[in-house]
Amino acid sequence: MAPLPHSMARPIRALTALGEAKALFAAGRYDDALRQADETARGRGAEAVDAAILAARVELRRGACDAVVARLDPIGDSFGAESTIATLRGIAHYRLNNKVVGIDLIECARRAATDAETRSEASYYRAWAAYADRDLDVAEKWVVSSLDEASGAVYARGLALSAWISEAREDYIGAKRFHRLALSALRSSSECDYELTARILHALAVFAAETCDGESADFVRSQASVFIWPASALDHEFQTKVHLALARVNYGEIGSALDEFEAAECLAGERVALKAQVRLEIADLYRLLGEPIAATRSLNKAAQWLRDADWKRPDTTDEMALLESACLAARLTPSRAAEWIARYSAAPKNDVGWSPFTGDRRVQALELHARGIVEAAIGDRGQGVRRLGEAAELWERLGYRRRAAYAAADLSAAGLRTATNRIARLLADSPDHPLVQNPESSLAESESTVRTPDCVTLWPSERRVLEALCSGLSVKQMAQQWGRSEFTIRNHLKRLFSKFNVRSSAALVAAALRDGLGLMPVDERSEQGDPEIETAESARALH
Repeated sequence: MAPLPHSMARPIRALTALGEAKALFAAGRYDDALRQADETARGRGAEAVDAAILAARVELRRGACDAVVARLDPIGDSFGAESTIATLRGIAHYRLNNKVVGIDLIECARRAATDAETRSEASYYRAWAAYADRDLDVAEKWVVSSLDEASGAVYARGLALSAWISEAREDYIGAKRFHRLALSALRSSSECDYELTARILHALAVFAAETCDGESADFVRSQASVFIWPASALDHEFQTKVHLALARVNYGEIGSALDEFEAAECLAGERVALKAQVRLEIADLYRLLGEPIAATRSLNKAAQWLRDADWKRPDTTDEMALLESACLAARLTPSRAAEWIARYSAAPKNDVGWSPFTGDRRVQALELHARGIVEAAIGDRGQGVRRLGEAAELWERLGYRRRAAYAAADLSAAGLRTATNRIARLLADSPDHPLVQNPESSLAESESTVRTPDCVTLWPSERRVLEALCSGLSVKQMAQQWGRSEFTIRNHLKRLFSKFNVRSSAALVAAALRDGLGLMPVDERSEQGDPEIETAESARALH
């Protein structure tokens, strides 16, 4: 599949005010689109009605269903036969939990429609309502009806909904196929829907990470790198980056994974729950690499952000962050784990059943996982092991092999040694995953654990940094020569400081040379064809 376009085509000068509003809506610039549509809707005639309909689409996309009803109900009284208005009124009422009214409006709109485009859109929203109620057979019937008559963006949305239905049936091969078809349909359509594109890339990135599918990860990475993400799709862009980083971890690409986690944290801006999610993933990676002190520091940072977050209206991502905190705390500092289960229990739940990523099942599995590991660590060990076993089974049924492997590791840490074999089976396609390399790393370690130099084990990326440091390269020079960020190099150094129990670069070099690790100059290793070293010129400035 060819890459997605770098940007949307610029509107031509002859474009009408309504046409400009539609272009802004497609690009995800919802505030601008709504302002332009409202100005046009103040006029009279068909264009004013079309502008009101577009404004309602913007409000729907932003979740302001009350505003849609207030805007379209008066128009609906005057234009009772207008099927598009009835369809949008119907889906707004449905999302406001007036389900019977909403479905009646949508079905009446479909029957009254005089053209294929309007009928296909009504069928799509009827399918979406059935999917929201998890009536998958009915949803599939209506989405097939929509696809039979659809074109352009509506056709792409129908394919994406088919993917979500497949995911709800736990058919991940079908889900990935439909999502790719939806991307292809969007690319070939004259209409743009950047929000839908972002949702699809997000979904494919989750599949790539959780099903350990390297080919899908490469595909998403190639598409995401040339896609101009709209500001309205921040959450999707963030989650895509995070899951592409997790896909790197699956294959032991630790340096690249840290770079992508860093990019995701920068993208999160002031969204504390999102920043905390990145820190939790980094903390768990440090834990797997055998660095409990660095892991605990990252966990503490995430905990600080999560405590400061506004929990009045959490979304599924927020709920999962609390549960992830419970899991990680139970592995690192069990005495603190109960806090996060308590916070999760107290937070109002926001999963209304129509997440396109079947968030309810993921939260259910993660809740079992978190409660199980906390109980196994500080409560009823037997009950905890039973919950962990249920979580592992549910993750496997969902097709999330990566998370199922983590649950198996937690079972092993809780004393069920036979679970270790499940890790290798689940991650058979990811033999370089740190969990496969060191299945015992799930065992909780004391925050005060200190590793002595005679038992140091260096990862390839750590050895590269240490050798460069011994050869005189600075952090800045390493970052420039290897195409990495200084943040990533310093993270490697922090882990090395911890492993050698030192506090400065000079002390680290002295310890490495004293303990005879057999280090050779970086340029000699490069001449011998070490794939980890790209270029290294001699320099003698230690930072």
